[in-house]
Amino acid sequence: MQHLHSVLRSRHRLSHYARLYYSLFLKEVGMELEDSIIFWRQEYSKPHTCSSVCLHNWQSNEKKFIYSIRHMYGLEGSRRNYKTPDCNLICAGISGATYEGGCPFKDFNVDKLKNLLHASLTEDEADRLISNISSKNPEVLCSAFMKLLRKDNINNIIINSPVQYYYRMTD
Repeated sequence: MQHLHSVLRSRHRLSHYARLYYSLFLKEVGMELEDSIIFWRQEYSKPHTCSSVCLHNWQSNEKKFIYSIRHMYGLEGSRRNYKTPDCNLICAGISGATYEGGCPFKDFNVDKLKNLLHASLTEDEADRLISNISSKNPEVLCSAFMKLLRKDNINNIIINSPVQYYYRMTD
């Protein structure tokens, strides 16, 4: 989710599923509805820098965006309380050349993953983690990444969702 946040802040847009997953993540980690509307309004009111033919902007789509956010919070439509997809769904989901979401340990090429890891780890730590990519599943690599970041000896933990990762990192 940190990657989606960075992409959003630099491009001021996310693709549909990336925006959906990130919105649900923010909701589940405690962002209130009004704060979510303000957050997305601020980003989508800025000129975008994405290379696609993105025509979405807050000014011309405000009602649609607010309805969508309220729907995710269970206040519109079916009034269902949507949750952030777990790692299995994210890993099985949409990926492609222009999709900015997904699991970095599954969907990113080695160079893109190295860039992401180097922001948080030493080059040695990042290289060690990357050397295990082909032999481990994404959840194991994510857990190993978290263990390196936290610098503690948590064992036998497998990360199953971005929300679980967030709460483990902030406890």
